[in-house]
Amino acid sequence: MWALAAALAAAFFMLAGVAQAAPRTRANFGFDPAAPNPGDLVTFTSTSQAADGTTIVDYRWDLDGNGSFETDTGSSPTATYTYPAAATVRVRLQVTDDAGGRDGVNHWVTIGGGTDHGEGTAQAALRELWEESGIKASVGELIGPVWHRTTEFSFAGMRFWQEEDYYVLRVGEVQVTLANLDPLERDTITGYRWWSREELAATTESFFPAELPELMRLADDAS
Repeated sequence: MWALAAALAAAFFMLAGVAQAAPRTRANFGFDPAAPNPGDLVTFTSTSQAADGTTIVDYRWDLDGNGSFETDTGSSPTATYTYPAAATVRVRLQVTDDAGGRDGVNHWVTIGGGTDHGEGTAQAALRELWEESGIKASVGELIGPVWHRTTEFSFAGMRFWQEEDYYVLRVGEVQVTLANLDPLERDTITGYRWWSREELAATTESFFPAELPELMRLADDAS
């Protein structure tokens, strides 16, 4: 679904999404107290479900919302954390079963999606840009396509083959919102951020397509 990309400003705007597949181990958790105060010890307890015939053997937590699962509690389904100040923190859990199945793995992907009936790729890019970031632009502001590729991937238990066009859009200061996501996107998109070419080249996090650092160079050349 994230086929059509827009390169924005001096950095790539990317969405974090959890890959969906056929019936599998699924991560979930609760926490106590339900409305913690600053300084309270918060206990997180996994309510994850293992795929049929498997057992969850490893729990990894992102308790501070920095995007890394740095707290590994092994086979223990609980973790604790104290938040010193009031804040909104996106806590995440990654679980792995004894068959190697894993849930909670995030991948960074570019804005985009399939074309609707009668749309060209530029119009589709602008529509997806608004749906997935709240940013509005016109066809005349797009540069490109600067790159085209054909790819195959699995999503929601199905196999997709698609052709992709990538465009460049230069923006100033913008207000990003995920309020326009459709139901499937709300289930799979967990956040967003801006990436520089240097950050993409250095990161150990998973992102698609792998050619994004080179696309950043193309974006610079196209301006």
